[in-house]
Amino acid sequence: MKKFLPATLLVAFGLLTPAWAQTAAPLDTTITRTVANYRIFRGELPADLPTAGLLFIRYTAADVPPKRPDNVPAQVFRYRKTHNDKFAAANEQLLAAAQKYPYKHRITTQDSAQYYRTRGYRYELFFDGFNRFYDLSRHDIDVNASGGKSSDVRLSDLYVLNLDNNSVYVFEEFNENYLYYYKGIVGMLLKKVNKQFGAGQ
Repeated sequence: MKKFLPATLLVAFGLLTPAWAQTAAPLDTTITRTVANYRIFRGELPADLPTAGLLFIRYTAADVPPKRPDNVPAQVFRYRKTHNDKFAAANEQLLAAAQKYPYKHRITTQDSAQYYRTRGYRYELFFDGFNRFYDLSRHDIDVNASGGKSSDVRLSDLYVLNLDNNSVYVFEEFNENYLYYYKGIVGMLLKKVNKQFGAGQ
């Protein structure tokens, strides 16, 4: 099994917004945010999470032209089309699951995280595989809204990111075949919140 720790958090390139989106914040023009001098905490959530705002990051559409450009590998093109087929259902799962989170939170996009950081949202739920469909090295992933199968099991850390200092609080890991299963992803957070703070469902 391959294990990948947080290194770089990539901002999603597609900016199409579903009708149910809960925010219309200004877009952060920063395309890549490099995590430097961060600390990794394992098995725990931030102690102040119940009093600090948490951002849930919804998927956005990939920029996929009708015809594959010559410089884009066929498999990558197919992955991005698959992403566009799957992300709306994943976001609907997120919308329903996030309602069970007992503390202050907001659903937004990755490129608006820093905007909300200055408005009382200190943390973000994130996982390394969020932008995996942009990874040109992937040739075997097969995902759908409720899981899938792959010959190569790749694990992704699920963590709460401190937007002030880039520290991450890793509380779970999951098979990346379930990248679009937001119901389960948020469910793991709720389970940890309930265990650590005695709240959640």
